Amino acid sequence: GKLESRRLAIPSFNAVSIFNCIGYACADASLSSVLMNVSANLIPSGVFVFDFLNTIAAASKLRVAETTTAEKDGYQLHRATFKSFDGISCLLKYDMLYNVLQCGAPCNSWREEHLVRCFTVPEVREAVLAAGMTPTFHSWRGGKAEGDDFYILCRAAKQ
Repeated sequence: GKLESRRLAIPSFNAVSIFNCIGYACADASLSSVLMNVSANLIPSGVFVFDFLNTIAAASKLRVAETTTAEKDGYQLHRATFKSFDGISCLLKYDMLYNVLQCGAPCNSWREEHLVRCFTVPEVREAVLAAGMTPTFHSWRGGKAEGDDFYILCRAAKQ
């Protein structure tokens, strides 16, 4: 089910969401509705820890293209990633092309497109507070979140 409306059969829990799941979930849903649902499923003094892409860094530090290669047991995987950022919708688009070679000969290829929503710290703060939780923000490098951090961690504690 979708994160903005899914109710769980278990009573409640603490939660951790990594790898920018919030950004993927909010590409087609509102951050407020997702956080309200998470809050509803937390234990009374529960904590939700998640990471998100910072709009400011996405707009200013984006590497438009990059390639990656990995090798194992005679196979090579080549990934070319092209990124674009829409400042109006705050959506970051990843267009990825994968090519697999076996002993130097092409054997498979595919393409993936990912849309990820980016957020500002004030936007996340407002949505977390509206969901009845108190936010604290941290840099993925440790310490306090900085305005130009690409990834920011948020610890949202239920009030």
